[in-house]
Amino acid sequence: MSKTITLDDGSIVPVVPFRLMAGINANGDAAPLKLDGDSLKVVVMGGTPEGGATAANQTAQIDYAKRSYGENGWVRVTDDTPQADGDWCAIVALADTVIASITGTGITGDTSAIPLLAGMAIYGPITDFTLTSGDVIAYNA
Repeated sequence: MSKTITLDDGSIVPVVPFRLMAGINANGDAAPLKLDGDSLKVVVMGGTPEGGATAANQTAQIDYAKRSYGENGWVRVTDDTPQADGDWCAIVALADTVIASITGTGITGDTSAIPLLAGMAIYGPITDFTLTSGDVIAYNA
């Protein structure tokens, strides 16, 4: 027997069972999901301890989304000329590529001869990179 609910416009929709999980508030603490009457309010990323999103958090999310979709522009690199003193958030391979070196905030470990198949991406606060071979688009942060 399936359950249904009736919406304000009179239409009847099936109820899909799901598991409620705790959210994380702005302090990094687990916070229960809150019910407001018959509605469930969910803050997907960040927010206040009371469950509302902060203006700064919303702005950061919007800015990140814009950068991810090239809002700040991009550069295509097809040779081994070093790309220095940049501010990139992603490198996407248009063809099979080998990155000779890459540096940036929080980028650690062996960063030499990184293979990227066509369609693969590396994300992060990238400041410098050089290709051995390939064809990439570097998205400005």
